[in-house]
Amino acid sequence: MNNLFFGTWELDGILKPVSDKKARDLLLYAKSHNINKFDTALAYGAGKVERILSEVINDDDIILTKVPAITKPTIDECFVDDYYPAGYVKKMVNTSMKNLSRDFIDIVLLHNWSRNWDGNVNCIKELLELKDAKKIRYIGISLPNNFNLRLSEDIIRNIDYIEAPLNKDNRWILNDIDFYHNKGLKIVLRSLFLQGEVLKNGEFSVDEILLNVIKYNTFITVGMTDFSQIDENVKILEVGRNE
Repeated sequence: MNNLFFGTWELDGILKPVSDKKARDLLLYAKSHNINKFDTALAYGAGKVERILSEVINDDDIILTKVPAITKPTIDECFVDDYYPAGYVKKMVNTSMKNLSRDFIDIVLLHNWSRNWDGNVNCIKELLELKDAKKIRYIGISLPNNFNLRLSEDIIRNIDYIEAPLNKDNRWILNDIDFYHNKGLKIVLRSLFLQGEVLKNGEFSVDEILLNVIKYNTFITVGMTDFSQIDENVKILEVGRNE
């Protein structure tokens, strides 16, 4: 499962109840199926999901976590220093490392981004300093729904990863996947199922969505709250790679 991240947002029980024990069991079951990449965030359960992850991961597992802004910014017309002030990013990364019981994190993204910040690397500087100090291996940003903007060269040259939604409501990232790949960036596609909304009316199936997405040669994040979902996703992706 080289390109699959286990999305952990739902392990906080935000959509349906998931006990801490079941969350741990799901993560261990995923690992037994060769899933060793986990997409989480400090905001998920105010750090609870990171702490659950710490109980099942080892240094060979790949952790992607995200630093939340102080409050969620609008897409436009806001100032980055009001949301990621000096010293804040380092403090939050240290909190995540403590939650994860690690002295390094594989990938750290800024969880929130605004079009108005394009070209402003102030908040990325602290991530770069942590990367230089070997506390983070790779850095990047998570782009919000409806972002629909190609990032500037000033931003691109300083980051390694972009996370972006791809679903029936947000397809704008498809315009830039090749561009970002040519710049050496890794892309993680999220929200493929819109928290299950795209599956409810039978318009799309899990097979159709996953097999369509893997052709873009990106990483994908998929939330899984049942063991059967892990089995299904692993089977689909294995078939897709062999075609």
